[in-house]
Amino acid sequence: MATEIEHRAYSFDHDGFVAELAPVLQRALETNDAAPVLAFIRSDTARLRSPFGGGPLGSRWEDDLINRDAQEYGLFALTAYYDPAENIGLADLWEPVVEDAHAELDADADRLVLGRPFGPAENRFNPGRYGSYFRSADEVRTDLATVDAALAAETRSETIDVLQGMLRRAVDAGRGLYVTF
Repeated sequence: MATEIEHRAYSFDHDGFVAELAPVLQRALETNDAAPVLAFIRSDTARLRSPFGGGPLGSRWEDDLINRDAQEYGLFALTAYYDPAENIGLADLWEPVVEDAHAELDADADRLVLGRPFGPAENRFNPGRYGSYFRSADEVRTDLATVDAALAAETRSETIDVLQGMLRRAVDAGRGLYVTF
């Protein structure tokens, strides 16, 4: 039985991430030392949420961790920049959206649907092991303009409308995107 991989996307404070957590997480991924990411979490636990539904982190949030590595701690730390309860992703439509975007848009369809990976090439941030990607608010605005232009030319499918909706929600919030599977 095949496992369905679901595209999840979240309106994301990319600027805050870049200013605060990105340097810490980058270094942790480079060195395989999770201690700085754990320190980040412990310094501001009230701001973080459970990445599995968005509830507040309880005092025993670490009890269910398996790996206790930079990937797993990074998953929790990242919630400082998005609300895990507010998924605006493409769900199981992501593959048809990529196919239609390749056919209908004069753009990098994978980047439009996903974004850019984060971290060193040999150890990308990928806590779910199916991919994690990021986009700044400026990149989302540019991507939405690309999709809007294609829709104006009426060379579209319904799946491109779904992509446009995801991008518009992030743009309307003035934020970037975090995409994961």
